[in-house]
Amino acid sequence: MRTATRKLLDGFPGIDELRHAVAHAGEFDAHPEDHAPDGLYALTMLGENGRFSAPFRKTVYHLDITAQTLALLEEVVKEFYSGFIPAAKRLDEEGHIE
Repeated sequence: MRTATRKLLDGFPGIDELRHAVAHAGEFDAHPEDHAPDGLYALTMLGENGRFSAPFRKTVYHLDITAQTLALLEEVVKEFYSGFIPAAKRLDEEGHIE
């Protein structure tokens, strides 16, 4: 899982902040003064160019949705879930998985 986390952080600088922006999107309308760069409008959007943008604490964070970023995300997810295979195998061997 550490390898997956490292790939995610290296491949997507600012991903933690973007995750916070997505997770706290409900706060944007209630408190735009805390999140909107201009203090007025905190807009989350997916532009025509495939760029997802979301504000958080007065900064707008971006993620470009491209074939390359999707491939990297797929690689990260596969790496993450592969970490569970040894545990699942052991549980199966011990009879805990039906």
